[in-house]
Amino acid sequence: MNVTTISRARGFRRSGFTLIELLTVIGIIALLAGIIIPLAGVANKLKRNAEARALIDMVDTAITQYKNKKGFYPPDNTVSGVTKPFPNPLFYELWGATVVNPATPITYGDNYVAGDSITADKITSFFNVGGFMNASADSTEIYSFLPTLKKTQVARLNPVTQPPQPPVWVLACQSAGPPAVMTTNNGIRFNQVQYVVNNPTNRPGFYDLWVDIIVGGKTNRISNWSKDPVPVAY
Repeated sequence: MNVTTISRARGFRRSGFTLIELLTVIGIIALLAGIIIPLAGVANKLKRNAEARALIDMVDTAITQYKNKKGFYPPDNTVSGVTKPFPNPLFYELWGATVVNPATPITYGDNYVAGDSITADKITSFFNVGGFMNASADSTEIYSFLPTLKKTQVARLNPVTQPPQPPVWVLACQSAGPPAVMTTNNGIRFNQVQYVVNNPTNRPGFYDLWVDIIVGGKTNRISNWSKDPVPVAY
């Protein structure tokens, strides 16, 4: 071997990684994944809680405005309770409903989707009330206390059937559970906003307002009596 060959041999460098270097890179990637994935879960939890909180705060404000304007709180479903998520007419009371047919059965237009209507008998069967308080044949006498709603803040309760049934709307948050969760006609699962004014247990003299959502496999109750989510078991 001459001097030139030795110089070339000494100057030769391998390309690629050794096994140790490769394992080091894999370890770093695994470490970063272990940090990022939990952070993503926390971010999603905070986002879901924030969306539910925004809805509850919006509805809470609307109920206060309703009370100031009409002198009484919107009616609830008189058989509803903390553990029984019966439908309530809160959406219609806060949004306003037009009496489009005062004859029997009375038909109301909900002013939410063009052509939607609900009859008095449907109101009784779904909400256990005889009619809506914030309703009139004169549109100037109807008050809307809610801003424009997002699709994730309201849900169509009853599925489309044959013959077609009129839709019933409720204020809601999309949620995978708990077991009492309802399903819209397009398969989206949600939990409706719960409202008790006849016998509130958390805010006596006022009303209880809450919604339950599943976050990280646990049920969080977002309410008007606690600033923080309250874990609940079903």
